[in-house]
Amino acid sequence: MPGLNGPDAAQKISSLQSRIQALESNLPELLARREALISQVRQCPAIASQLPSEPTDATPTAPPKAEDPQNATATDLTAEATPADSEVIAAAKKINDQHIRKLHEYNEIRDVGLGLMGMIAEKRGTRVVEVQREFGIDTAD
Repeated sequence: MPGLNGPDAAQKISSLQSRIQALESNLPELLARREALISQVRQCPAIASQLPSEPTDATPTAPPKAEDPQNATATDLTAEATPADSEVIAAAKKINDQHIRKLHEYNEIRDVGLGLMGMIAEKRGTRVVEVQREFGIDTAD
């Protein structure tokens, strides 16, 4: 295999192993932060209303945790995600997508409104700011 022969091979392997070890040492903290975030999101009223009220067989409660997170493998730790967590994430994504869609609609409507005010201002021979004031629209809007 090219690149893994000779004296550099041991150094590359050692470097990769230390990088893997550093990443795996960060994993328990990241998973704990993820679980805390999912817990906070789960309590959000807009998301809670989209989730089933009680866990069913299809949405089991959290599986047993690894006895010693420091000695658990990455596969053991990522397997802790439950279908219920996936439902929370899916509900949050759905709401986020709805907000983004509404923001796009708002921006399109605003652009049309500004274009119309520009046409009015041009026809009157005034500045757009004056037309905005007339319609009660702040320049920061």
